[in-house]
Amino acid sequence: MKFNHHIKDNVCIMRIEGEILRQQIDKLETHIRQLLEIPNVEAFIVNLKKMTYLSSPGVGLLMTFYKRVQKLEKGFGFCHLDDEVQQTFKATKLDLIVKIYDTEEEAIAAQK
Repeated sequence: MKFNHHIKDNVCIMRIEGEILRQQIDKLETHIRQLLEIPNVEAFIVNLKKMTYLSSPGVGLLMTFYKRVQKLEKGFGFCHLDDEVQQTFKATKLDLIVKIYDTEEEAIAAQK
């Protein structure tokens, strides 16, 4: 798994590539905690374009990220879900809770 982030128009976009496996959760959670401390960020977008597998602990971590952002009263969304990840979101009902956008640009525009 690889991840990185950048800020565009006061929106923090985190990109996750590869597989989120149980043994990598702590590293990703630390990164998410750091993202939440960035000043002047109004929303968070998680770009999953290059994600290939999402484990149950991965789903839990992404939900925790969403809940923390909600407590901060900031925007949140996912974009670029492939078919397999979309199936996981539907099976866990995440697609009913969190906004999902087709593209990163669409997700950023929706936060304004």
